[in-house]
Amino acid sequence: MALRLFYLSLVAGISLLLGTSCWGKKAPVTVTTAYGAKLTIAPEDPRQLDYYKKKIEETLPLNRVLWESVIGNEAIKTMALRGEFIYVETFTPRLYAIRTDTGTRQWQFSLAKPIDFPLAVVSDFPQRELALRTEINNLNKEIVEELKSAGRDELKVKSMRTRLDDIKSTYRVLKDKDVIYFTAGGMLFCLDRTSGKQLSQANLSFVPSTMAMASLYYIFIGALDRNWVYQLDAGDYFEQNWFKANAMIRTKPHYEHPMLYFGTDDGKIYSYDAESNALRWTFATEKGIVADFLMDEDTLYIGSTDYALYAVDRYTGVLLWKIETGSPIVTRPTMDKRTIYQGDVQKTERTLYFRSGAESRSTSGRSEEDALYAVDLLTVMEKDDRGNDVTRATYKFRWKFPQGRQFLLRGKDHCYVLGLDNKTLYALNSDDGKVKKTYSLVMFPSRLSNLEAGALYLATADGYIFAVAER
Repeated sequence: MALRLFYLSLVAGISLLLGTSCWGKKAPVTVTTAYGAKLTIAPEDPRQLDYYKKKIEETLPLNRVLWESVIGNEAIKTMALRGEFIYVETFTPRLYAIRTDTGTRQWQFSLAKPIDFPLAVVSDFPQRELALRTEINNLNKEIVEELKSAGRDELKVKSMRTRLDDIKSTYRVLKDKDVIYFTAGGMLFCLDRTSGKQLSQANLSFVPSTMAMASLYYIFIGALDRNWVYQLDAGDYFEQNWFKANAMIRTKPHYEHPMLYFGTDDGKIYSYDAESNALRWTFATEKGIVADFLMDEDTLYIGSTDYALYAVDRYTGVLLWKIETGSPIVTRPTMDKRTIYQGDVQKTERTLYFRSGAESRSTSGRSEEDALYAVDLLTVMEKDDRGNDVTRATYKFRWKFPQGRQFLLRGKDHCYVLGLDNKTLYALNSDDGKVKKTYSLVMFPSRLSNLEAGALYLATADGYIFAVAER
């Protein structure tokens, strides 16, 4: 009997060291978050998965579970939506790529150091890939039609096939550009986007102050100690160029060939021609710009700590309109686009959401103007001095919601907003912002919106991720 007890004790001890119980089940794991808090993660358990799913279906308005994914006994640090993947960084630290259509884990990558800023994908890759695939398909159809025609032209067919081979070769080269970048521990890493294989890494000669902005040929990163944005060659990471500012750069650089845009702590937006390094224009606000701006079509939407949101023409730097609030804007605006059909006419409605006031302010420290704002973006027709019709960009105030922290999703009848306490989901009337109902998101401390798909991704502390939508 004593020998049996000794054996069981020995097995239990070894099991604890290996992270399992003596009955073969995983033991709870305790991790320390970035804020120093202790977090105990429950063992991966199908019953736990069913429990979370049941809670979603019974207690949330977004109760249609599209899929579920399990990272497994790892606390989630950040989630980022990039194209058809959700990139999940854990405190382990690891990086996971999860497919947005099925929840399938595409790959995982072990990190030597935590990632500094959200990762970047090549911004112009999807458009170039689509254009080349379309051209390949069209040429294939033309070749088939020419071969079927009674008086087919062999020289024309040969020419089209040569052109097709050239495009396919360009496409194969382009596929090598389907990568992601991130900085960690003073280094720049490049991974294949679909396999997670590390392609390269490079030491940086500066401390990054922003996330990277990547294009097919260049990578742009702000430097903490020099008030510059560096332009690195996407092939060999050579410091090809740099763009100067008069203050610290905290906003993500935005590149739209050939123009580069970024904001600074002295309240300016800079516009450079990245090909010639020529400064095209600057736009000055009264205080620092610490939030990433939003670009949509030809307009920059810029939040400033001078208590205002600005809409600026990206080509000229001319102010289109300005909304004054009673609090600083320190988070990036979000835009929701909806396609509306009126008979045979199709139009796009756009609503801009932005938070005025720091999200972390205590109730006693908040201003009366601290709120989540919703404004509709409009284009109106007017007459100029010569009587000609001209269009002008403007906005229409929709509502403001003081308890709102972040716009999450627009449903059929409601607008879903995360509360200031970071755990309450508000269902608001989309037209006037009045509260219809509240729900608890305590079990899901990480959330991520997919506005195009109309889905919300909810993650638990112990690594379960759910894609949910309205029924």
